[in-house]
Amino acid sequence: MKNKFSSFIVFIFILYSCGGGGGGSSSSSAVSNSSYSSSSSSSSSSSSSSSASSSSSTLTGTIYVTKASLVLADGTTREVLQVSGADAKSTDGGTATSEKRTVYSYASSSYLGSAWPYVTKDSNTTMTIDKESGITANIEFIGDQLHIEKKPVYQFINDISDTDATGDDYTDSWYAFYLDGKITNMDAWNSDSAVHHRLTNPPQECNRVDKTYFCEVPENIEGQFTFCDQYCSYSDFTSELTDTFNEGWILNENGVLSLPAQDYEASFSFAQAEVSLTTPSDKKRDFSIRFTVIDVDETSNYSGFSMGLFTINAAKIRTTYTFLTDILDAYKENYDSSYSHTDALVEARKKACEDILSTTFEVKYYFYGATSTDTTKDVYLGSYGNGDTGDSICNSSGDYGSTVGLNSIWNSVGTYGSSVSSLSPWNNVAFDPPEVFSEKK
Repeated sequence: MKNKFSSFIVFIFILYSCGGGGGGSSSSSAVSNSSYSSSSSSSSSSSSSSSASSSSSTLTGTIYVTKASLVLADGTTREVLQVSGADAKSTDGGTATSEKRTVYSYASSSYLGSAWPYVTKDSNTTMTIDKESGITANIEFIGDQLHIEKKPVYQFINDISDTDATGDDYTDSWYAFYLDGKITNMDAWNSDSAVHHRLTNPPQECNRVDKTYFCEVPENIEGQFTFCDQYCSYSDFTSELTDTFNEGWILNENGVLSLPAQDYEASFSFAQAEVSLTTPSDKKRDFSIRFTVIDVDETSNYSGFSMGLFTINAAKIRTTYTFLTDILDAYKENYDSSYSHTDALVEARKKACEDILSTTFEVKYYFYGATSTDTTKDVYLGSYGNGDTGDSICNSSGDYGSTVGLNSIWNSVGTYGSSVSSLSPWNNVAFDPPEVFSEKK
């Protein structure tokens, strides 16, 4: 009996333990769920925090670059760049505004102070640069500061609205930007300066030394030099033809200074005129314009210039057909660095057919080459300045623009494209390279 009672107690204990196990399982599950919920909540909170952090580090915005015709310090009206959307904050140059303002370039390396705020963006913001149509300048952020043609961009605190450009020509150190990124300084004389005045017949960039323009004009052609051919308006100035060293010079009401066609054999080798321009603010600028008359072979109806790399006509190329200079320089610079004729030819073609051809040519040019038995330039090599179709040297699928065309200057192994042919422009010792003409034979 005692043994049966003991067994019964043991049986009850076992049942109790099983029941208690069920209760313990439920309690354990609750703790487990509670822990999961806490972990999930923590994970969700961490995810939200990470998402917010990610969002704050990838903010986007837009800075707007526009153009405006404004009266500058000298009283002339010119089209310059303005910027809106800059980060409105204190900078090392002063406190910037996000409102639209004229922007400036500084002649020195950098400015520290309070009058010329930097145009910047927030370091956590990715900015899109929106340029108005017609603006061709290269505009970018370098670090957080806006740059135009690699020049840092500034506002001026005295400009209180978008109709102001009071910082232009300030202390001869601050200048606004033209639409192509050149600065408005009319007295600068380096290769990066905007060329306001130039020879327009025949079209060329004259060499400038101080206030003198040295231009070359072939004989039997009326030379024409135009003041304010670009960037400025001649009507803003009062002008005077103050002196001439030769007879025949005329300065008309449109700012065109002209010299009648000269016969090289019967006249002087150069002619010079002095012209004075005065701005509305009474700033006076004196210029000397010199035309050197170039002898032309009058036994032919055509006058061309050799496009060889290093020929005796190099000076004529640089003053008459300036686009040739850029093409030849592109080849030479890349050949010097790569020592590969093929690679250099690719860069020269890119310069000719992508960079330069994007500009507008008023004259169409024609290339002619000689043969090994006849030095007369009668072999047609294509045209230039008329896009990239037809007989253009930029028509990559045409006879004169492809890299395999028999008479293509881009055929690296062809008569007119190799680096060893005596008839090729790419051979620096070629004795009879192609010539370029402004008329087609």
